[in-house]
Amino acid sequence: KEKYNGKEYYGSYTLYLEDGLVKRSDFNSRTYTYTYNNSNRLIEWEREKAKTSIIWDGDKLVSATDEEYGHTSDMTLTYEKSCKKGHFPPMCDLIYYVGHGSPIFYAHPDLAGLRTTQLPASVTTIRDNNSTDTVNYSYELDKQGYISKITITEEDYEPYTYTLTWE
Repeated sequence: KEKYNGKEYYGSYTLYLEDGLVKRSDFNSRTYTYTYNNSNRLIEWEREKAKTSIIWDGDKLVSATDEEYGHTSDMTLTYEKSCKKGHFPPMCDLIYYVGHGSPIFYAHPDLAGLRTTQLPASVTTIRDNNSTDTVNYSYELDKQGYISKITITEEDYEPYTYTLTWE
């Protein structure tokens, strides 16, 4: 159950694991399938009438293409630094809400082949109607090298911040 603007919403997630990776998930009666490369990195995520294809360069997710209901969006990520410890928790949100941003992927991105120490500086999305938007990220790291704060800035929106505590 989650609340949004004072209204309660109920959802149900079921994850189907094989060799430590989610191969399929069900979210509110919709089925999603996951495909991985030989390095156990997510390279494709499919749902009804939609598919996201992902390209990695080692530990960096460099681009993704989303095809949904006849429309295409291309995302390109740039990087400036990495964290010494931990990982980049909101990676599942960058790729068209893999698993609908299932909260478990924030804490355990390895379940969906999304664990990375690389920290995106920006994500630019170009849609098939030629509209473009860029989201910028800045970070603070603690003394041990874990991300302690992520600030996200988008044009026409107020910046927002994630504050992270690692245990």
